Amino acid sequence: MLYVMYLKLGKGDQDLTKTAMMLKDFEGNVSPVKGAICVELIIGSKTFPTAFFVINEKSAYNLLLGRDWIHAN
Repeated sequence: MLYVMYLKLGKGDQDLTKTAMMLKDFEGNVSPVKGAICVELIIGSKTFPTAFFVINEKSAYNLLLGRDWIHAN
């Protein structure tokens, strides 16, 4: 989840769970994660507890839902 999107949810740095995780983008560049947040994701009539890693980068997307999440639902 992009940090800009995270802020639009009305959350702040105090709501993040700190983590030392680093993420690699599609070009192989490594970026630090600001933290993780657990939210309830509602799609249609289903509600799923979902964890997102928050990054402070520019991107063409707001959220990435991985294949494991899609296949499980």
